Amino acid sequence: PCRACDGVRGQWDALQALVPPATSLAVSNFSVDELDCLLRSPGLARAPVLNQLPLGVAYHPGHPGVLEQNRERGLLVQAWSPLGGSLGGAAQRALPTVRAACSEVGARYGKSGAQVALRWVTQSGAAFTTTSRKRSHLEEDLNGVFDFELSDGDMARLSSLTSV
Repeated sequence: PCRACDGVRGQWDALQALVPPATSLAVSNFSVDELDCLLRSPGLARAPVLNQLPLGVAYHPGHPGVLEQNRERGLLVQAWSPLGGSLGGAAQRALPTVRAACSEVGARYGKSGAQVALRWVTQSGAAFTTTSRKRSHLEEDLNGVFDFELSDGDMARLSSLTSV
């Protein structure tokens, strides 16, 4: 079990006390050990429904296992920074290669590289959240992601580009 189990459960109990009963709760960056610690706690009143994780073509540690492990525990994974802009280290250094590959794949589908990267996330079984100061980018992110499907070959190629 997670060494910080008492802290995780204590924080969760405090959060539950602040939120009305009809509201869903989520966690962010929880490992499988931390999820198990929380979910196996006696007297748990409300389990989380979502685990927000860094996930994208440039960075997907443990993919697809981490998605399946969350699903087995009843949680949806939501990718934060699915286009890689908020990531550092090796993921940041991999971005030029990842963006070029996504753009190349996108050209075959009539899609942008960002749309391909977001489609990779959804086709992998996760939801995503993105941010932009430009409305046109947000509209592009939402309007062009759900009307096509990447081939198995394209999914495998993009999955092989991870920095982790």
